[in-house]
Amino acid sequence: MSQLVLEEIGFPEVCALENFIAHGNEQALTRLQALVSAAPEFRLVWLAGESGTGKSHLVEAVCRAARAWPTSAVRWQHWSQAARESEFAALPFLAIDEVHHLLGERAREQWLMHLIDARKRLRLPTLLASSDSPAGHGCALRDLRTRLGMAEVVWLEPLSDDVKMDVLSEFARARGFRLSTEVLSFILARHNRNLGRLMALVRSIDRIALARHRPVTVPLVREILLGPSGEAHD
Repeated sequence: MSQLVLEEIGFPEVCALENFIAHGNEQALTRLQALVSAAPEFRLVWLAGESGTGKSHLVEAVCRAARAWPTSAVRWQHWSQAARESEFAALPFLAIDEVHHLLGERAREQWLMHLIDARKRLRLPTLLASSDSPAGHGCALRDLRTRLGMAEVVWLEPLSDDVKMDVLSEFARARGFRLSTEVLSFILARHNRNLGRLMALVRSIDRIALARHRPVTVPLVREILLGPSGEAHD
């Protein structure tokens, strides 16, 4: 039973600006919407926020809104010693997730700096996403530090537990069942707090409860999370 849950854990829906849970981050969402709705021009936007705030959701969502998914969404692992900035320089829209992994190493920083310069010359918008602001990461190259210092930083604040409970409760209600406060508190205390994973878990709980003809209670959720090993899965 727990293996079924593990196979289903992931992002439950297509990531879009319209389905991003923006409680407390409405201004950030508005600024990202403006990034793709304005006339094409060079803009360097740095999306910052801790794990679980929805950065990767928004990277995909912005690319989709710019009609550039998936070719324009690049993870830092796509970088290589042989890669040239020309591979990405001319894309109409470019987003690099977890860009902080490119910082602190000279060759990678040079690649990123040349890429930014090329996109500036071509007047193309660029979105970088990371766990902290540019100033919060160390740069080996002063010139890159200067360029990143001019980026428009958009901060994402983490959702409170109360908001997560409201979102999960409404998500369950839309699926036709109820999550009690007791069950919600149990889930938040014992599961990964990333909202996408929480929503995927709720979807799995619904399917398993229906398959086993059992109500959604703490004992059922405990069985799903602990599994036969007695160890929690996140």
